[in-house]
Amino acid sequence: RPKVEAEEPKPRKLVQLRDFTEVEMPAFLPLQAPVASPPVVRQEDLDACLAETLDRVKPWCERRMTSIKLLCECGRGFAQVRLVRDNSVISSSAKKYVIAKSMLTTYTKSGPQEFEEKKEAGDTEHPWYDLGLVKLLNTLEYPYVCEFLGLYKYEESCFLFVMSYSNRNDLFDWCIRRAPTPRVDGFQRELEMRPIAVQVFGAVRW
Repeated sequence: RPKVEAEEPKPRKLVQLRDFTEVEMPAFLPLQAPVASPPVVRQEDLDACLAETLDRVKPWCERRMTSIKLLCECGRGFAQVRLVRDNSVISSSAKKYVIAKSMLTTYTKSGPQEFEEKKEAGDTEHPWYDLGLVKLLNTLEYPYVCEFLGLYKYEESCFLFVMSYSNRNDLFDWCIRRAPTPRVDGFQRELEMRPIAVQVFGAVRW
């Protein structure tokens, strides 16, 4: 075999760190001032909010809600997330387009109690409590969560969780589109991720 000379590693280019205030950073959401007395989220509040939501389930109306496109499938095929147009909204407001997450009743069962009793061993999903938590955070005017718009049921086959539409997609999609490759130096990675980190810490501080 011909001898192959190992290529000597190139020295890394050192980047002098600057103060972040010198760099103009994009802002995704305006930072919210933390509340003076943060509300305490208790289990009984979550249960009550979820029970109230279940009492107000509405039948799904296909004439009112028009499916625009399938955004993704998740949970081994038992759930779909679709972009939906609300035909009852005449104006061109943001709420004309919403997100509907449909989940088969063979998975969700009739409600949270039956779901928890019959879910498969090792299943870490809690769709009902996720729904209740979003609704509860809305009532507390938490600014870092999408708006819950209603719970619907299509015949007996599925529940639909309807929420406000985030037209800039979610954090995972942003990472795929914008995050630099691992070969980029650390300072540039920090510049890309700083707005995200600021929002995450701001949401926790609230």
